[in-house]
Parts: sequence; structure tokens; C-alpha cells
Amino acid sequence: MRRRAILALAVALAAAAAFAHGPRASNDRDWSPPQSRLARATFAGDTVTIENVRDFDHCPESGPPIERWHAHALDLRALDSVWLVLSPFERDNRGPAHPFLSFGFGDSAYVSISVEARRERNEEYSIWRGMLGAYEIQYVVAEERDVIPLRVICRDDDVYLYPIRTSPERARRLFEEMLARANELADRPELYHTIFKSCSSTLLKHANRVTTKQIPGGWRVMLPGYSDEVVHAVGLIDEAGTMEEIRARSLVNDRVKRFAGAPDFSHRIRTTDPGLDDG
Repeated sequence: MRRRAILALAVALAAAAAFAHGPRASNDRDWSPPQSRLARATFAGDTVTIENVRDFDHCPESGPPIERWHAHALDLRALDSVWLVLSPFERDNRGPAHPFLSFGFGDSAYVSISVEARRERNEEYSIWRGMLGAYEIQYVVAEERDVIPLRVICRDDDVYLYPIRTSPERARRLFEEMLARANELADRPELYHTIFKSCSSTLLKHANRVTTKQIPGGWRVMLPGYSDEVVHAVGLIDEAGTMEEIRARSLVNDRVKRFAGAPDFSHRIRTTDPGLDDG
């Protein structure tokens, strides 16, 4: 065990050294189409306008992906909820996963922010290359009808949707901070890192700056498929019951498949009302 720990430390140190002396970050590359544009937010009092909000249909029934980008103006006073979206990559190995956040503005709008390794056209993601500075870090701002069906319908992954216990004031601070960070990266690109600057480690830093209950790090940040357990343990999931019961209620795959394309998609995937389900 001690030898394995020493070996793991040596690999991590070697990767950190290679990362420090690796390629320089750039926003000028031939990017994969879903990551080709960078979000930018402009604040004016209680209103924020976000440019380059992604709204793709990634796998329509026929033809190539449908690419859509638009600007989204939002009243920050209407922001009243935060949701942890968790998508494990494998059903028999919960550890590897992608977490991101969605922000609710009443029933009128839900906007997702996903921290990702920005890939070039036809480039595949690798956790090892992510340690060596092969990717830039990107904050993708997207409609839920883009990022959630992408994982459920196109990739056949599970998606869990967890309401987070927080105040509107803290939700707004978190949203504003993440958009400000997206602006920084649009001006000054930085490299992604699988351990130190990944989707899960970055979300943890954002969350701990605005929450009264600190979310601990550790191996479950490295294996973010278990991050819901950490958030539940500190009382930040706004649901009653055991983790197993909450997971069962929060798995939205069936509703995503049923209501993909519905104008009220985000509302539909959150309801368990049989009358709405039949609508």
C-alpha cells in the first residue's frame, strides 16, 4: 500500500511538472463545434445578458447535429434555485462522472453552466492528457434542453437532478461568480487539469465560497460520481430520505426521453405530477 501511495504521488508530481512546462493556453484553435464559442456575460444592474448560450440538438432523428447559439437576457432577481446535475459515465462504475449546475429563474428559464475540458475538432478526452495540459478549461453556458438530452439520449448516460438547499442571495452570488469567471477565460485562456482544475474541483471551489456549510474535498472529488453523497452528507440536497431514495427520485432519464423537444422541457423533467406526465 505504501509503495502504491509513493508511486501515485510520483506520477502526480511528474504530471504537475509536465503541466507547468507544457503548452500555452489559447482560445485560437480549430475547436469542436459544441465548444467553438465562449460565453460572455454583461451585467447591468439586476439584468445579465449572456452571449453564446448553446442550444444544440446534438442527435436529431435524422441528419447532422443542429447548431444554435443565442443571447439570453435574465432578471437576476428572479433567480430562485440551484440544481446539481450529475451524469455518471458508466452504470456499473459510479466514480467517473460529469457534474454541472443549473440555475432556475422561476418556471420561466433554466440555464446550465458546465465546466469542461475544451477539445479541438475530432479530439478525444483523456484523463491522462488532461494532466499534461492538453486542453483549455471552458465554462459552457447552455440551455437544459441541450446539455441534458445530450447525455441521456445521445450518450445513453444516466442523469440525476438534485435541488440544492440555498438562499436566492447565495444562488445569485454563485451564478454571478461563475459568469465572471467565464468572462475571465474568454479574455485570458487557461489550461484544464484533471485533478486541480477539473469540472468537480472547480465547482467545489465556487460552491465553498458562497455556502455556509463547507463541502469537503477528498477522493470523492476525484471520483465525482459520488459527489452527491458528499453534498447530501452536509445537508445541501433539498430532499428528504436516504441517498438511495433520493437517487431513485432524482433520476430523470425517462422524463428526458419523453419530453425532449417540449417547450417546457425543464419544468416537465422536474415534475412527478401524473397529470402533467400525461400532458
